[in-house]
Amino acid sequence: MSDVIDTEREWERSLLSSFVDIVQADYGDFTELDRLAKASFDISGFQKMIEHLSASPQGKKAFEERFSLSGIDLEQLRQLPPGTLGRVYAEHMIRNQLQPLQAPPAENPYQFLANHIRETHDI
Repeated sequence: MSDVIDTEREWERSLLSSFVDIVQADYGDFTELDRLAKASFDISGFQKMIEHLSASPQGKKAFEERFSLSGIDLEQLRQLPPGTLGRVYAEHMIRNQLQPLQAPPAENPYQFLANHIRETHDI
């Protein structure tokens, strides 16, 4: 039993460390983001996140519908009123010549969660 607890604590430390390193990384340095993705890609960890997120009505609906941000139109978002999240996001992406990440369709809750994290990490 203590091995399981030790493994969970190490996993939590690794995730926290990766997150802190992302916050401290230079702008545009995605190395730490990759490290966080690898640290968090743990089936039991993903299962815990899915269970936790699915406990709320919004989370449950998200996992059922599996909405994706792939394919958003930055020009369309740029037409939104000034100061809205969509417009600010579009202006930032266009100004910096960035494109939204394109995630493959999610076929299960694990893929949906991974895609969602990937699509929204910088919003």
